[in-house]
Amino acid sequence: VPEGVELEAVTESRLEVMVNPVLMGWVLENLVKNALAAVTGQVTGAVTILTRDLHEGSGVVEISVSDNGRGIPFRDQSRIFQAGFTTKRGGWGLGLTLSRRIVEEYHGGSIRLGSSSPGRGATFLIRIPAATEKNEQADDTLG
Repeated sequence: VPEGVELEAVTESRLEVMVNPVLMGWVLENLVKNALAAVTGQVTGAVTILTRDLHEGSGVVEISVSDNGRGIPFRDQSRIFQAGFTTKRGGWGLGLTLSRRIVEEYHGGSIRLGSSSPGRGATFLIRIPAATEKNEQADDTLG
C-alpha cells in the first residue's frame, strides 16, 4: 500500500457465498489495484472493501470496493467494462472486462460502477448469491 493511503476491509455479511477463491481473488485484486492507482499521489487516500448482506431475506451478498481518488470521468463511465477501453498508460483494458465475465458468467452475480464523481472517488459493487444447502450439496458431489 502506498504511503499515505489507508486500506480498510470491513466484513458485515453473515451469509456465505460459494466462489472460486482464485478467480474472485483476482477480481478483488484488480479492483483494489485500480483503486490504489486512483488515490496514488494524494495527501490522504483511502480504499475500503466492505461486505454486507444486501437486504434481509434477499440471499445476496454485496462486496463494495471504494476509494476517494480521482474518480472516473462522466464521459468514460459507460465504457469502463468494454474490452480494450483503458485510461492507464500501457494498459490493455481487460481488467474490468474479465472481472465482469468472472462475476457474471462464473459466479451468477453482477458487477457495476455504483458511483463515481471526478475528484471524489469511485465505488464498484459486486453482488453474489448467497450459498444455499442445495448449492453446498451440489458442490460436495463435484469434489
